[in-house]
Amino acid sequence: MWGSTIVVFREVFEIAIILCVILAATKGVQSRGKWINLGILAGIIGAALLGAATQTVSILAGPEGQQYFNAGILLTAVIMIGWTVVWMKRHSFTIVSDLKQVGKAVSEGEKPLHMLAIVTGLAVMREGSEIVIFLYGMLAAGQTTLMGAIIGGIIGLLLGVGFGVLMYNGLIRFSVKYLFQVTSVLLTFIAAGMAANAGGKLVKAGLLPILTPSLWDTSSLLSQRSIIGRFFHILFGYQDNPNGMQGLFYIATILMIFYFIRRGMTASTPKAA
Repeated sequence: MWGSTIVVFREVFEIAIILCVILAATKGVQSRGKWINLGILAGIIGAALLGAATQTVSILAGPEGQQYFNAGILLTAVIMIGWTVVWMKRHSFTIVSDLKQVGKAVSEGEKPLHMLAIVTGLAVMREGSEIVIFLYGMLAAGQTTLMGAIIGGIIGLLLGVGFGVLMYNGLIRFSVKYLFQVTSVLLTFIAAGMAANAGGKLVKAGLLPILTPSLWDTSSLLSQRSIIGRFFHILFGYQDNPNGMQGLFYIATILMIFYFIRRGMTASTPKAA
């Protein structure tokens, strides 16, 4: 449940930040609410259609194709989570600046009002589609149940909307940078856990070698089925008896995400004259 809460909160809060910037930049513009609400609705519909398509393909995959399909969904979720973490790390300030420019252009009449719907719709659809892929990946990996995903998703949605409302009204002031740093670390471990599960499914399907049957066995110390073990499994991808391929996928995912973050930070640092 907590994994889905973190995922949904992160994505909804990103949408909330975008909406806060747009609303602040277009304050006083008539009919802005209508176009922004239209964009939100269009984005939700787009994300829902993706969810329906994913479910349909899953059913059509059949029993044998289910392993491949679930592994594909998991790896897609891993790539999207990694991309989100790296991209937000590199472009968070640019995003805010660009949105302010769009809002200013609309306020001054340089851009039509329907630009608000387009920008909002694309943001909601992008983040919403990521939520769909992430939650489906967590279900496929066994990191949560359907009820856990629903409850966690609702909690994450309420937290994200609540933080956004408070932030827009100036009732809370906090460093978005540090909030995203914490959630980025958690998302990195969640992605690594998904990757390990994908590796396990590909081994089970006979597509990849197992490397070694067991890297360790801590089931007697901390069972994956216990409450604490389940908590660590969801948030950090903990497994009490992983095989070699799962361990390789897990470590490789963490190293790749941090490598691209490091590379992005180095590329964005101005060189000394």
